[in-house]
Amino acid sequence: MTQNEKQMSNAEQQKKIGKRFKELIKEFDGDQETTAQYLNYSKTSISRFCSGVATLPDAAIEKIARKWGVRKEYIQCVDD
Repeated sequence: MTQNEKQMSNAEQQKKIGKRFKELIKEFDGDQETTAQYLNYSKTSISRFCSGVATLPDAAIEKIARKWGVRKEYIQCVDD
C-alpha cells in the first residue's frame, strides 16, 4: 500500500468514526453541546470530530464509552 493510499484509508476511517460518533451523540446526549461539556471540548471541536476533520482522541473515546455503555471498538468502527 502506498503512502497516498494509507492517507486516504486513514481519512476514510476517520470520517466513518466521525459519523458513528455523531449518531451516538444523537442517541445518548441529544446534542453536541452536552457532549462537548462532558468531554471538556468546545462545540467546534466536537463538530470537527463528527465530520471526520479531526481525530477523536483515545481519552475521549474511553470516557464516552463508559458514559454511554458502549465498547471503544464500536465507537472506533473496529466492529459492529
